[in-house]
Amino acid sequence: MCVIIVNKDGKKLPHGVIARAMAINPDGFGIAYLDGDQEVIKTMDYKAAFDHVQSGRPYVAHFRYTTRGATNLKNCHPFPSGDGVMFHNGTINVPTKPDQVDSAVIADVVGNMDPVKRRVVLELTDSRFARVTNGQVEVFNESSFINHHGVLYSKNNVLSGKLIAVYGTLRSGYSNNSYLNGSKYIASGVTFDKYRMTGSGIPFLLQGKNAEGGNNVRVEVYSVDDWSLKKIDQLEGHPTWYKREKIAVRLDNNIVIGAETYIINETSRHDDGKYYSDFSDMREPSKYGNFSYSNYQLFDDVQETIDDVEQSTDVTSIECPDCLAEGHRIECQYDEYDDNYWCGYCEEGKEPKINRVC
Repeated sequence: MCVIIVNKDGKKLPHGVIARAMAINPDGFGIAYLDGDQEVIKTMDYKAAFDHVQSGRPYVAHFRYTTRGATNLKNCHPFPSGDGVMFHNGTINVPTKPDQVDSAVIADVVGNMDPVKRRVVLELTDSRFARVTNGQVEVFNESSFINHHGVLYSKNNVLSGKLIAVYGTLRSGYSNNSYLNGSKYIASGVTFDKYRMTGSGIPFLLQGKNAEGGNNVRVEVYSVDDWSLKKIDQLEGHPTWYKREKIAVRLDNNIVIGAETYIINETSRHDDGKYYSDFSDMREPSKYGNFSYSNYQLFDDVQETIDDVEQSTDVTSIECPDCLAEGHRIECQYDEYDDNYWCGYCEEGKEPKINRVC
């Protein structure tokens, strides 16, 4: 439900914050700069939005998620409000014209109020507001904003999670994509550097970027919470089998961001000299894949903060008994084509025991 960003010092934001703001709120962008002549820009082009929020100029910005009214440029924030403009995050039940948004009505109603009365009226609601007049910002219900390194955010969902880039069975349409249920799809793209991806049923991204024979490997980028990340780390045997490392990703909209991916530790063991750029060249995705991203926007980088997430859901994990006997806790990956489990560490099919893991 939208996010307002109040950046009075024009700080460069972590790309992960921008990525999340864009992916969660894909329905339009507006910005009011706090320097110069109160410049206001609205756009539906999120590549342009990215450039605006990273311009280094002080501003108040808004990424919109449509709850009322049409999704179009006219309904992007901010809206005229007396001698200024106003941004809104929330929903207020007021009469509106067809395709009009409640935010525009409220901005007009309070625009010419006495400043004290305006604050009283707006803070009777549980919405968050920011009003810009002549380069000055008023924030309403400020206690509901989150101050992150000197920048105010009206919602905390743009500040949590870790971005990971997946290239194999974790991708949509493949057997392990269920591990990303509840995670936020951000974008598709390719690795910025060239990597050697080999394998048959299970792919291996080999250590060493830009080595001979490498390709820009097709990936999907997701924002995952702490609990999901631990489960995926266990699946990938991080850091014993695969190791999660930060790489650069060029998204399909040509923005370059950082994310983390899983690279196999024992390169020589899995290097057969045959390299792929796309896992779908090894195995076609299932037509029963459980995820569609056709309506999602593209965006962005590794975020340094992870909210604590408490989960109590039981998850079935299937571990390789031979690896456990050797002191390695490796979770086998399901191969839907052979209807069997496969341990990449042992490079063998398994019928391992099933553990219940909370």
